[in-house]
Amino acid sequence: MNTLHRSFTTIISFLLFTVLFGTVLTSCSTAPAKRRGSLSDAMDKAKDENEDDRRVPTEPTKPRQPTWDEPSEYEKARQRERERERSRNNVPAPSFEGDLAIWAGIRGGSATGEGSSIGTYSDGDLFLSMDLTPAIDVVVYAGYKGGYPTQGSSLALSIKDPLFFLWAGIEGRFSPLPELPFFSPYMFGGIGAQSIFWTFKNPIISGSDTISSDGLGGAIMNVGLGVYLLNFERLRLGVNISPELYVFGLLTNQGFDNDFFGTYGTIKITGEVSVLF
Repeated sequence: MNTLHRSFTTIISFLLFTVLFGTVLTSCSTAPAKRRGSLSDAMDKAKDENEDDRRVPTEPTKPRQPTWDEPSEYEKARQRERERERSRNNVPAPSFEGDLAIWAGIRGGSATGEGSSIGTYSDGDLFLSMDLTPAIDVVVYAGYKGGYPTQGSSLALSIKDPLFFLWAGIEGRFSPLPELPFFSPYMFGGIGAQSIFWTFKNPIISGSDTISSDGLGGAIMNVGLGVYLLNFERLRLGVNISPELYVFGLLTNQGFDNDFFGTYGTIKITGEVSVLF
């Protein structure tokens, strides 16, 4: 009964994080209905000094045309036959013996190196970690950052305080000395999807639309080193440091071409605590 309960909890937990990851990823990849020119122009029009001219261009987004031909009925029949042949030849994948160790935790930290435009109020993640072996973990996470445009920056002239990041992703961890109960080191690397959301300081006019806020998707990548200060049977307490790289997409949610937010890096120090399910 206990094994069934843990298996059910594991499945539900990973489904939850998959949904969170998919939500962020969708916000990064959904094409806007209209194109509205450059984001730099929009940021400039949102400034207080441009009260008499807040209009930006607008035009419908052209639907993407398929780059392949529809397969014929003969080709479809051949494909179905190949799939049946593969299913007959498939060998069942090996399964794990026993229960997998699943850890649930929270973490938060502070980053430097974001340039002079964005400051941080707070950030935090919820995460699940699965021990594939005593030395190798896979971590899925979802989190946020609340930030603000720093005083005197160009961004502060164009958007309101605060702005927000949402992200979700996956990490791999390797612990060379997993048996140590204190000061057990590890190294890690990860990749995820992220989105930034903001409100313009003054609404922008685009055709018949009034735009007061926007968002932009992208990716986040990191590598780093950490140490479990406490590495007990059912409790982990750790800290880590990692360089992070933020990459932004080409088009905002409202249809502006992104020529404003460039790729940038940070150095982040994070504390975390997790418990075994």
